[in-house]
Amino acid sequence: MANLQFTRDIIEDVLFRCDESTDGSSEFDDRALELINRVYKKLAAGGSELDSAVDETWWWLRSSMPGVLTLVPEKTGICEVTNNNTGVTLALAQADDLDGWFFRIEGESDVYRVSAHTGGGTAVTLDSVFTGTTAAAASYTAQKLIYDLPSGVQEIIGPMRAFRDGPREIDGIDETELNKRFPLNNRYQGTPLAFAMATQDSIRFSHCVNELTRLEFPYLRRATDLTDSGSEEPLVPLEHRAILSDWATFHLMMDKEDSRAEAVGKMAQNGLAAMVMEQRRRQTRIGKRTFGQINPRGGGAYNAEPLRTSSGRIIG
Repeated sequence: MANLQFTRDIIEDVLFRCDESTDGSSEFDDRALELINRVYKKLAAGGSELDSAVDETWWWLRSSMPGVLTLVPEKTGICEVTNNNTGVTLALAQADDLDGWFFRIEGESDVYRVSAHTGGGTAVTLDSVFTGTTAAAASYTAQKLIYDLPSGVQEIIGPMRAFRDGPREIDGIDETELNKRFPLNNRYQGTPLAFAMATQDSIRFSHCVNELTRLEFPYLRRATDLTDSGSEEPLVPLEHRAILSDWATFHLMMDKEDSRAEAVGKMAQNGLAAMVMEQRRRQTRIGKRTFGQINPRGGGAYNAEPLRTSSGRIIG
C-alpha cells in the first residue's frame, strides 16, 4: 500500500485515510474504486474537469508504437438501381462488406451511404431512396472513406504518415473544412491529403486510395477502467499515483461529510499542479531551444543564408 503501485494499493490507501477497513469488508470498497476510476478518466482527458486551468496532453499517455490503419481501394462494377427505392442489386458480388461505404452512380450527382450489405452478396441497401434514373446496368463506385480507430486510441496527436508514394504527412482538419475542400460529390482518388474526426472513435479521409495503403499515426492511449486485479497498474507514472488516491480520498470524505475533506482537496490540487509542472519541464527539455519558441526553417539553423537570385538579389 505504501508505494501505490497497484490499483489495490490505491484503494486501500483511500479506505485507510477515510478510517475504513482495508480487508475488503468496507461498505465503501466498491465506492473507492468507482471514485479512483472517475479521477483516472478525468486526469487522462487532460485534467480540466479536476482544475479548469489544466488541459494537458500527458507524456505518459503517448504510445511508444504508432497506430496503424490500412486503407482499401474503391470498388467498381455494374448494378441495377430503381428511382425512389433504397434497394440496389450488384451484377457481381463484392467480397468486402460495404456497410458504411460511400456509393455513387456514374452520371448522377447524389452520393449515398450503404446502410446494409453482406460481404459476398449482391443485395445493397442505401441510406435513402435513389433519386436518379432507373437503370438495369448502371456503373457504380463504392469508396470506403470512414475508418474506425483501434480500440486503444484515445486521441490522435499529430499528422498521419503514408510511405507508399514517398513520405507524406496527412493533416487533421475540422470536418466542416473537410466537407468544404473535398465535397463528397467529387470522386477523389489517391493518398489522402487530409482527415477529420467523423465520430469520437472514427475518422473520415479526403481521398480513397487506389491500392492497399498503410498509414501510421502518433496517439494517446485510452485509459480503461481499473478493475482491482492483483497486478493491475494505472498508466499514471508511479511517482504521481498519489494524485489518484488524494482526489478519490477527497471525494469519499465529501460523501462521508468528513471535516478533513478540504485539507485533502488542497493536497490533491497541489499534486496536480506539481504534475503539470513536471509535464512542462519535459516539454522544455525535449529540444535544445526554449519551449514555445518559434524555430526558423532551413534545417533549424539561425544563421541560414537567405535565398537569392543568380544576380544576388534576396528573394526569401
